[in-house]
Amino acid sequence: MSQFNHTGTTPPPKYPSFDNQNRHFIQLLTNFLIGADKELAQNGYTPAHLTAIYHYCDKDGNLLYFKPRFDKDGKKWIKPCWYDGNRCYLGEPTKGEHARYSPKAKPLYLLPDLATAHPTQVVYFVEGEKCASALNRLGFVVTTAGASSSTNTTDLTPLIGRSVRLWRDYDTAGKKWLDDMANALDGLKIAFDVVDVDSMAQSTPLAPSDDAHDHITRLENAQAGTLDIYQNIQNLPLIAGTAYLKAMHAPKSVNSTAPAKDGDNDKWGKMVAFDEVKNIETPFPVTAFPPLLAKVVEKTAYYQQVPLSMAGFGVLGALSHIGQGFIDAPYINSDYNPASLFLVVQGESGSGKTQTIKITHKAILDFERSEYETYKDDKRMYDNELSSKSKKEIKAFHEQNHKPADPRSMFGSGSVQKVMQGFTDGNYQNASYTADEGANLLDGASLKAETAGSSIGAICDIYSKGIAERITISNTGNQIAYGVRLTLFLCGQDVALKPALNNPRLTQQGLLPRCLFAFPPDNRGNRMLITDNFATDETLQEYWQICHNFLSLPPEQGKRKQLAWQAQALKLAQSYWQKVENSQQKGGINHNAKAYASRMVENASRIASLFAWFNGKNAIGIDDIQGAIEIVEYSASERRRYDDIATDITDAEKLLQWLVKKAKETGQDKFYLSYLQTSVTPQHLRIKQTLETALELLSDNNYIYLDTETTNRRPKRVIELNPALLNQC
Repeated sequence: MSQFNHTGTTPPPKYPSFDNQNRHFIQLLTNFLIGADKELAQNGYTPAHLTAIYHYCDKDGNLLYFKPRFDKDGKKWIKPCWYDGNRCYLGEPTKGEHARYSPKAKPLYLLPDLATAHPTQVVYFVEGEKCASALNRLGFVVTTAGASSSTNTTDLTPLIGRSVRLWRDYDTAGKKWLDDMANALDGLKIAFDVVDVDSMAQSTPLAPSDDAHDHITRLENAQAGTLDIYQNIQNLPLIAGTAYLKAMHAPKSVNSTAPAKDGDNDKWGKMVAFDEVKNIETPFPVTAFPPLLAKVVEKTAYYQQVPLSMAGFGVLGALSHIGQGFIDAPYINSDYNPASLFLVVQGESGSGKTQTIKITHKAILDFERSEYETYKDDKRMYDNELSSKSKKEIKAFHEQNHKPADPRSMFGSGSVQKVMQGFTDGNYQNASYTADEGANLLDGASLKAETAGSSIGAICDIYSKGIAERITISNTGNQIAYGVRLTLFLCGQDVALKPALNNPRLTQQGLLPRCLFAFPPDNRGNRMLITDNFATDETLQEYWQICHNFLSLPPEQGKRKQLAWQAQALKLAQSYWQKVENSQQKGGINHNAKAYASRMVENASRIASLFAWFNGKNAIGIDDIQGAIEIVEYSASERRRYDDIATDITDAEKLLQWLVKKAKETGQDKFYLSYLQTSVTPQHLRIKQTLETALELLSDNNYIYLDTETTNRRPKRVIELNPALLNQC
């Protein structure tokens, strides 16, 4: 069945091959695969779903094996096969008489092109054949090992003497692949650099698992020409291989500023003004969420082009709205608290707050819309029947029939008193104030009026005790409701949030300390036009269906399930309580934020409870509480950053001031990290995470250079000041 006829002096191929355009052969191949592989058959793949066949050849072009790729409904199937001239086989030809290469030295993809490329050409190395083929079509020299797990079993020696450029996928697996490849190339003394995907994501939000093929497709959809795309790829941000290896092997998680070139004259870039630095958001811990929810966060950020923190808080707000009616959260002792969350996100007008809610709260919005339509029909029937009664019959009618209640429980406007009235009137037991102009509640009329103190107290009571009390100025007609829950998910512009966040009354009476915060930078001007329809996304559909299933369950009527702790999870929560307690000591990171610190563990237990409940658990696991702690720590860091912006000084600035002072006192421009850990002032800068964050900020913005020196066979971290700082008057 070989597709080649050889004449003259051209040597025949070493192994049988085939032409991808031979329809007869392709039909036989797909029929064989569908019959031989259960996954293909069970998932309904047909020959029409075959999208590519990737040939793996030796350097002379002899076909060793190939990989067919099927795509259907967002899923793919790709496995190795080989051909002996008569039939195809699943697997690789590495055994017995059919062995064509060692299973520990698999060939690189597009190896013949690599073998004939000019030695000075950069070789792009990507994670998969689809990306490699896309770059190859543009004229780049490119290769891949195929699956990310094949790094250690692929023969990389054809790359020796060349310059390699690694381009990973934008996901956790991609980071691991990049680390593995960097180590492998370094072991062979192969020069390389890295496409800085994280920098690309900061300027243009990327979808989960975004890769080189996706980047090219976006440019093509924007009507970019081949030459423009080629130049765009050549100009992508890079990280020098030496710098990447240093950062990867450093004992601390602080990034190096080492640029693409070596030498003291090249390592200092332009220092970024602190006014710009202060707009850098604390990295949002997407991986702190359970896997499905993490994907929902990433996809929401992609489809709506919003910061990850805004999407993440949207998911938390939806979980809290639904979950607060089903569970209570255990504390580190025998107490239980509501599982409700109070969330505050800053976002300027047009930055995507409303669009975020459309995805994260879609199931809730759809459910309430349907319930409200049913309510209107019931209300119409009730009113019609009531109007037909005589005056004598009306009393009996009221006694025998309950007036239909408005089922809506998610609000975006109105005063605190109005929300509380719904509780005390018995309209709902679980509600949320979910607003993309949330400052209306925090700094609205009800918190400025004569009853402001009572209104704040009422919100705090429902958070902590599940008690709603309707307050009136005259103290007449006050009503109370027990066992109720309220979620706050408030988005607002900086100009609207600032008066509330700087209002001492809201802090002193405990409202703001109960909140979780995110202050992402303004993303307008850096967004892409996304034409994909999020409504058909399978991950989002799965998330919405789970939410809908919970919403469709019968009301719990106040009998919420009290989740338990798994032993290791409780131990971690208790350890975290002690850590937070110690942080409030003089010089500690929370010394000036004790009111906020006092709620950190409680908020962590609430988030962990919602994670466990969403995944159908009866007890909080260690992954749940660990992820919750990361989110709470993120919020605390964001609140401190906001306060730093308000007071016009940051921990990084304090550290820099201390470093410059010490440098001028001692005449030195380098300091060991261990010296900072024991000597830097203010003392709260000695806290590991605070110091790491400040160093990273200074490093990223070219104020310092982070390096490693080996003394007495022990690596030691070194902080070097930018000479420009010491030359300033």
